[in-house]
Amino acid sequence: MAILQLIRWKNLLLISFTQIVIWYFLCQALSDNNIDIALSIIEFSLLSLSTLLIAAGGYIINDIFDVEIDKINKAEKVIVSKHLSIKQSYKLYYLTVVLSIMISIYLAIVQQRGQLLWIPPIICLLLFAYAKYFKSGFLFGNIIISIFVAAVPGIVILGESIAIKKLTLFEPTKVAIIGSYIGFAFLINLIREIIKDIEDMEGDAVQNCQTIPIVLGKRKAVNVCILLSVLLVILMFFGLYFGLQSINTPLILLSSGILLLLTFLLFKMITAKNKEAFHQVSSLIKFVMFTALVGLLFCL
Repeated sequence: MAILQLIRWKNLLLISFTQIVIWYFLCQALSDNNIDIALSIIEFSLLSLSTLLIAAGGYIINDIFDVEIDKINKAEKVIVSKHLSIKQSYKLYYLTVVLSIMISIYLAIVQQRGQLLWIPPIICLLLFAYAKYFKSGFLFGNIIISIFVAAVPGIVILGESIAIKKLTLFEPTKVAIIGSYIGFAFLINLIREIIKDIEDMEGDAVQNCQTIPIVLGKRKAVNVCILLSVLLVILMFFGLYFGLQSINTPLILLSSGILLLLTFLLFKMITAKNKEAFHQVSSLIKFVMFTALVGLLFCL
């Protein structure tokens, strides 16, 4: 149970679900246009497993470097040093990295595509750098994690890149929908990362971290989140306005629903005062991301 908590099994399920939805969306679009998919079910499963191993490794190494901070911010949830030794945690981390790289080597050979080989090493390196050097810094660490969140569907896109090039000729709108979702995932997760830093200000301050809320102050950090949320609303509004003639009714309804949720999210940000309130904002953002993902299934 301790290991499952350490690797954030609920988050891993969400990552897996995200990739399944994106691949299903692509497969349906490709099938409608008589285009063969690039990955078999087994190859997609391996690609997804590799992503899960990378994410699990990222959670493990993050907790290893955050032992002291977590004792302050979330003492009841500490796993490393309490249920698993640091040495055991490192072994588990190395296992996830090695397995993910082995899978990528196999896929690169089977698919004869060298770019598949570099996914795990690059992302593992970024997540290690985040946990070791950038998490306690100003903004850059938030950007790294948001890149990884956007990379979760992006990895599926890379795996199917050969088929997607053909799909662009027949269904540019559906390709644009996926691209928009990746951008949406990056931006809304960036907001969530800053909100989480606001939640963790107490422990981060003790460890002399230089996160956005510590450097700028809580209120200015909230203002940054509000500005990013407004930017997201504006981008979605213009996307709807200019794409009304080419997108279907379910997508319009989905986007309108997300716009309403983002408006409510803005209200919650503005009125949030304590750690519990900011945690509710963070949870609401996860709900918005999940809603957008499930909504893709109705936009085929």
